Amino acid sequence: MNTIQFENVDFSYSKKMPLLSDVNLQIKPGHIHGLLGKNGEGKSTLLKLIAGLLFPRKGNVNVMGFEPRKRNPEMLRDIYFLTEELPTYALSIARFEQVYAPFYPNFSSSQFDRYLKEFEIPSKDWKMNKLSYGQKKKIMVAFGLATNTKILLMDEPTNSHRRDYIYRRFILCRAFFPRNPFFHQRQRLFYDSGYAIGKINSRHINHHFLLFWNDVDSLYYRQLAWNSSE
Repeated sequence: MNTIQFENVDFSYSKKMPLLSDVNLQIKPGHIHGLLGKNGEGKSTLLKLIAGLLFPRKGNVNVMGFEPRKRNPEMLRDIYFLTEELPTYALSIARFEQVYAPFYPNFSSSQFDRYLKEFEIPSKDWKMNKLSYGQKKKIMVAFGLATNTKILLMDEPTNSHRRDYIYRRFILCRAFFPRNPFFHQRQRLFYDSGYAIGKINSRHINHHFLLFWNDVDSLYYRQLAWNSSE
């Protein structure tokens, strides 16, 4: 069964300027995918169509058997979308967790704590609106990984840490292998993270950007190689 399916999808923000045209796409569980292309080619738009934040002008989008535009709660509890633009929360990290974690049945507080520690965020008492963009991005990435949703969408998860190789590798390794029983059923879709996946399998979307992917088992052995080299 496909986790994500596009059938003859057209999308544009303006009728005079089409962005996506006749997109057909099938994404199955047990793989991690990346999007690679220039700015303005529709990569973030594709993620928003999957999350139900935008609606196609033509064609159908199906996510886990649901139509995203209907924002069904059963679908939403199993999809987490980290946008590039971060909202401003006037909450402590602890309060943010209390408010938002209940929306995700498989959320793990212990995983969240571990990821925050590895991201060098020492206290949940910190107010999120008092932190730098990079610190807030680390918190939101940690939270997203800890939701253990079947679908995890990340739009530029490392854009505030371009030169921090360890941080970037950590995000992708944890996304591949979160050390819980859900990972083989989970789908990962990243925007502009091809450096870590490798163009093992690829295809053009809309003749403008690449979708490339690899299976979890192959990436598992790559992770073992990474670990053994340290």
